[in-house]
Order: sequence, then structure tokens, then C-alpha cells
Amino acid sequence: MREIHIDTSPSETLKVALETIKKHDRYWKDEADKIYEHKLSLTDPRFTRINHLQQVFRFYLIPALESALKTSIWQQQRTLHYLPFFASEEKLNLFLKHFYSVGPQQENGWDFFDRDDFEQDKIILFDLLKIKRTIKGISLLMQEISNRNRSLSSAMPIPRQLQILKGFKSALMMTFKQSLKPEYQAKIYNQIHLDFFSVQEQAKRRREGIIHCQPNLVEGYPYRRIFLYILFRQNIHTIHKKKKITIHYNLFEFEDLIHEFFNDFEKIKADENLISAYWYIDLHKETFTEKIINDSDPKTLVGEEINKTDQLPSEPGEKKKVFDNEKDVVLIANNDSSATATIYNVLKESGAKKIFQTNSGDAALRMLQTKKINVVIYDENLHNPHWSSLRDRLPDLNIDLDNILLIITYRVTIHPEDQKKLTSRIPALFMNEPFNQERLSELLKK
Repeated sequence: MREIHIDTSPSETLKVALETIKKHDRYWKDEADKIYEHKLSLTDPRFTRINHLQQVFRFYLIPALESALKTSIWQQQRTLHYLPFFASEEKLNLFLKHFYSVGPQQENGWDFFDRDDFEQDKIILFDLLKIKRTIKGISLLMQEISNRNRSLSSAMPIPRQLQILKGFKSALMMTFKQSLKPEYQAKIYNQIHLDFFSVQEQAKRRREGIIHCQPNLVEGYPYRRIFLYILFRQNIHTIHKKKKITIHYNLFEFEDLIHEFFNDFEKIKADENLISAYWYIDLHKETFTEKIINDSDPKTLVGEEINKTDQLPSEPGEKKKVFDNEKDVVLIANNDSSATATIYNVLKESGAKKIFQTNSGDAALRMLQTKKINVVIYDENLHNPHWSSLRDRLPDLNIDLDNILLIITYRVTIHPEDQKKLTSRIPALFMNEPFNQERLSELLKK
């Protein structure tokens, strides 16, 4: 692996990257020539894959490097930082593996490896989960800037900040339209969460033959194309409400802005919205490109976020523990990652030792049957089942309801009659957000 030294010789690093990619291109040209020599059909799957691979070299990577070499040192440094596969051969291999299923072979060459339709579908969905988290973080930042009419930590004018964020958010929204079948686009955008990657859900999709990505293009050609556009272009033409529109965006300007926002953690740690945006966008101190090409295990995503939450600075002074029983086991059922992180933090401060979390109502019911949970914090915005249906579902689970405390969190008013209907069959308490330790302590005293 050849690591670059951005601060000393960016142009030399770019030249090395250019020669490396040209070497890849020559290698795959020789592989394509072998197909000609063997008189194989040009519709041969291997030839098609080589053709698409050469397109990324010749239409995206090589032109980007040649253009960068003509720019200032500062711009070259940005190129290497925000497109890190130009800075490291290891990350270039990650890029090719992620988008083209290409990997190095033992005999100084490269070859394709096979992913079945369902494995490729899972990779696309995981990328879209990362995209949805980024969109959520951008929305929080835009809301913060608009509501307060103030810059966060940037010398850039507020209208320009909002323009950069809105443009990049709009480009990211296009990934759902381009990657998925029409019938799944709205559903996946609104509902994608970690439960999509559970062993049970993946097995279910295999049994039912459900593939979410575009039909007959399981290798993800539209999916790859939209991501390449986001990385290497600055506009996308599309149709919105039967009108042709152009989405303008700039990856480098977006990354610059995010870096300015989150560079000084001390300034944002007391702001709940900014901390939430930090978790969504800047959790691992990775660039957007690194987030996409690093194929971490989806199952670790929430665990890593919670661990990060534990490391955040806390308020001085100790707080009285609400949970003083080592055996208390708490389940958070909430489909809002920001709210989940907040609740988790409060529970830890309140003395809870063992905490589970899910963003699926059905998964919450399954966990009640398999784990010894005695406190459930269930959000009124959660569906399948909705909180009002719990009075019909919980009694059928063959669990001891007398030993379970159910807390319903809500943002809008829940009518007292609806509360009464639930509590007539199940012991339950209701807490209006925001969720904090003082409110939890007062509630548990009732």
C-alpha cells in the first residue's frame, strides 16, 4: 500500500495514482483482448464487466486526476483528502471491490468475484442506510441554521451554507430513485433501518425472492452511476413533477463545510441538534467517500454509535441513579436514531446497566419473548405495532406483564381516553418528550 503525504507532495501523489489507474486500465484491456482472441461473444458477462470497469477508469478516475494535476496545491490536497482512493492503493482496492466486485489476485493481477443477487442487494441497501443517515444529519444542520438564522462555525454566508447543504442533500436523495425499483423507493427511504440486515430478514427476503435494486441490473449499474456522479460531477439532470430540473451540488464544498461545523467539538457538545448531526454525519471522522466504500458490518453500526455516545463529555457532578437494581434490563423501541441516542444516554446516567434497542415494533415484541426485559420505552411514532395496539398484542406473548414497566414516549398529545384504554389491560406510564433524567425520575416516583 502506498500512502500519500498530502502536506508535502500532493502533485507527486496524484501522478502515482494516475500511473496506478492507467496500469489497471492496461491490465483490463489485455483481458478484453483475450476475449477477442478466443472469439467469445461481446455479450459475454465477463466482457460486459470489463467494459464497465474501463469506463470508470477512462471517464471518471483518469480525467479527475488529470484535471487535479492542473490545479493549485490546495485544490490537490482537497482532492486527495476527499477522494481518498487516490491517496492509497488500499483504498483504491476498496473502491473497486465495493462498486465493481474486483479484487487483487495472488499472481499480480486482478479478477472479479461473484456476489449473488441478494448479497449485492444487501450492499446497496447498506449504502442507502448510510445515505439516509447523512440526509438526516444535513436536515438537522439546515434546521439549526434556518431557525437560529446564524452561522454555525463557518465564515461562509448563511445563504451559501444552506445552498451547499440543500444541493448535496438533493443529490443524495437521487440515490434512492436510481438504485431501487420504483415500488420500493418510498418504502426503503422511509423505513430503512438496521433490522433490514438481520439474519432473519435476509433469510426471509431469500425465501420470498425479494430484490430491491433495479430489475435485470443486479450488478447495480444505475446505482454505481449515481454514486460516481456524486463523487466526480457537480450536477444531475432529472425530472421532478414532469419538469426537467438540474440539481447543483459540490462534494468538496460540502466536506469543507462539514469540517468547519464539527472541527471544534467544544462549541457543539451542548447543542442537542448539532450533536445529533455529528452522530449522523461525522461519527467516525471519515469523509463521505470513506463512509461509502468502507464495508463495515451493519450490525455494529448502532453499537459503535452508542459507544461514541458514552465517550461524549458529560455534565459535571454526579446525578442520582434512577436504576439501582443490577438486574434491570431496559429495551428502547424507537425508530429515530437521535432520540434513541438521547434516551440511551439518560438511561446510562440513571444507572441502567443493560440496555437493548430496536427500531422495529415487531422486533421489540420478539425481544420481549427472548430476553428478560423489565422496562420498555416505546415511542408513539413506532408502527407494527402502534403503541395503541399493544393492549391486544402483549397479553398474547405469554410473558409476565406484572413485572414489566411500559413507558410510552410521545411528542404530540395523547388523549387521556386512549391512555386509559391501554392501561386498563397493561401497566403503563406516559412521558412527553424531551426525554431527560429529571422527567424519568419524577415519572417513576408516581
